[in-house]
Formats: sequence, structure tokens, C-alpha cells
Amino acid sequence: AGPRAGGVRPLYRLVDQYDVDLLHANDFRSGVVASVVATLTGCPFVQHVHHTASHRNHPWLRRWLFRTADTTIHVSEYTRQELADGESGHVVVRSPIDVTDLRDRPANPDMLAETHGLHGRPTVALIGRLAPNKGHEAFIRAATEVDANFLVVGGGDDKARSELESLVERLDVDDRVTFTGFWENVVDVYALADVVVVPSYDENLPKVIQEALAWEVPVVASRSGGIPELVVDEQTGLLVDPHDDGTALATAIGRLLANNAFAAELATAGHDRLRSEFDITVVT
Repeated sequence: AGPRAGGVRPLYRLVDQYDVDLLHANDFRSGVVASVVATLTGCPFVQHVHHTASHRNHPWLRRWLFRTADTTIHVSEYTRQELADGESGHVVVRSPIDVTDLRDRPANPDMLAETHGLHGRPTVALIGRLAPNKGHEAFIRAATEVDANFLVVGGGDDKARSELESLVERLDVDDRVTFTGFWENVVDVYALADVVVVPSYDENLPKVIQEALAWEVPVVASRSGGIPELVVDEQTGLLVDPHDDGTALATAIGRLLANNAFAAELATAGHDRLRSEFDITVVT
């Protein structure tokens, strides 16, 4: 059973009614609920850690939660080292990706290009919600130094988008930076992009990097969180400082756009490593 946040009493009744064999929580809040019910019922409990923020911000609850769990699963070595506090019962099971399934999905990059007028220049894409930790500002600043289409793909609140659009205007790069909002068929982006950029400065194991490498798109990313577990600098992609102001990001993007052979070499190596270490057939 996967508990929903805020429901100790309903979850307790479900465990009792259906004689549940295992509770599995996928986030911090539902983990707190599950841990209470596990304590009351003796039902085995597994906590899955995908993100660090809530665990980091509530250290007392985190320690109690992990001590209650029979096993804590981390999707990266990064979160295990940061949060486990040296305790046992913590294992790393990296989030897998079905590479074959993703590559089999039909893509229409021409429609994306036509919709947003992306012609005449290479395309660099950042895919992710408009949130402070995703590094959009550095991405936009990099557009001042690289002659390419900078594609911002993803939704977010109106305030976040307005602030980023104001930055685009101040930097006078509105002819280079395009906001697509949420784009349902994300493989269109991978099929169109020459480079995928993940400049996050608080990240775990980004699915975007896995998807980009599955499509053999070269990646530039920040040296943050679990990202180095996905990208080996100068071998399967390029890494920059997570607090870069956009300068190092622009240099890395420029290197790939100026050297197609090098970009293809990184993308192929990244794809091969993804298949050998992160494909669902290997992880499971």
C-alpha cells in the first residue's frame, strides 16, 4: 500500500481491513504517515527517498522516520550520504529508465520548430518546471554569449515566468530565448535539441538527463547532487559549477556546438553507459 499524506486514521483502517503486508512511501509527508501506522500495527515499512528538501529541512522527523523504516531506498548515492547519518538499513536503487520504450515514442520535432519559429540556428533546451533550483537564470544568461535558440520547456507559476521573461528583456536576448510552457510530447524536444542543459543547483537524479542520453543528445549539467552519478565530466557529458553565473555554461555549450564530433562522442558514451547501468532491464 502507498500511503497518502495526512491520513493516519484511514491508513490504519486499510492496513487492518486488508491485512497489508508492506507499506511503501514515496515522499517525506506520506512517509511520516506510514511510519506512525507501521509503529501502531507492526506492518513492515519502506521509505523511498527521491528528493532531499523536506528531509533536510526537518532533521528530527527525518531521523525518526528512517529509524522506523525497515529499509530506506535512495535513488542516488548522493542522498544516502547526505541523509543517512551513518545509520544502517539504507540502500541505493537508482531510478531506472526504459530506454527502448522512450526511443520508440513518435517524435515530431518539425512541429515544435514551426510552432516557435526555431530556424536557422542550433537549439539548446532546458526542460523542467520553472523553479528557483533549476538554474533558469544561468541558462538565460548563457544565451548572451552563444548564438543559438535557447528553449525553456516546462510550466510553472506566473510569477516565476514573469521574472524570467523580464530577465530575457533586460539582457536583450528575446530573439534567442523561447518559452514553450508545458510541452506534452517531450520527445519532440529531444529529437530537435542539439544540446540539453540541466543547470540545477539542488538536484538528485534528474530524469531529464536520462531521457536526453536515451535520445543520444549531448548534455551540459551542473556538478550538483546526484548528477555526477549520471554524467562523467568530459566522458559522457560536460559538468559546470552549480553556482555558475552562466559564463561556464555558455563555454560548455559553445564547445559542443562548435565540435560536432566531440558532441557525438559524449552523447554515444552517455547513451551506452545509460543502457549498461540505468536501463530498466539492468536495474530490476
